[in-house]
Amino acid sequence: LKGLVVVGSPHPHGPLQSVASDGHYGFQLGLFLGRYVRMPPDFAVRLDVDVKAERLYGENMILLGGPGTNVITAMVNRYLPVSFMEGNYWGGIVSPTQSYTNEYVGIVAKIPNPYNDEKTVIVMAGLRAVGTKASVMVFTRAYEKLLEGYNGEKSWAAVIQGRDLDGDGRVDAVDTLEIVNKV
Repeated sequence: LKGLVVVGSPHPHGPLQSVASDGHYGFQLGLFLGRYVRMPPDFAVRLDVDVKAERLYGENMILLGGPGTNVITAMVNRYLPVSFMEGNYWGGIVSPTQSYTNEYVGIVAKIPNPYNDEKTVIVMAGLRAVGTKASVMVFTRAYEKLLEGYNGEKSWAAVIQGRDLDGDGRVDAVDTLEIVNKV
């Protein structure tokens, strides 16, 4: 792993004084990535506030959590092919063709790092923590299907939606609603 996994701080922070409740989804991501990467020499998981304070946002990064709870996601939001509504990050996700407002909606996106174009940023985030969970689920459980529409584009995004098919109140399936490619 040549980069950082960045989770939102669980303490009030940023202009919205929000707290992240989705950082534990990073453990699911870590289990998945463990099959493909060697353990990095440094600690690879960082809080968003530490990345900002240490000015590490020019690195390769995997960002977990939406811009309301992860200040680094907020910094890259406007560069995403599918972004969270500015001014009200919890209000919706906007694609070139439509808006999504269901709390189970999230995105998986890849862009060149806007602070260092030699690096890459991957975002897994939802309107709420449950949308972030769905984003991590689709990335770790169904990545082959998710990435069918990915052809090496520099900027790529999928809008996804978690579903509770068995009626137990938990997300157990994920649908891809839209793919947005930018060359």
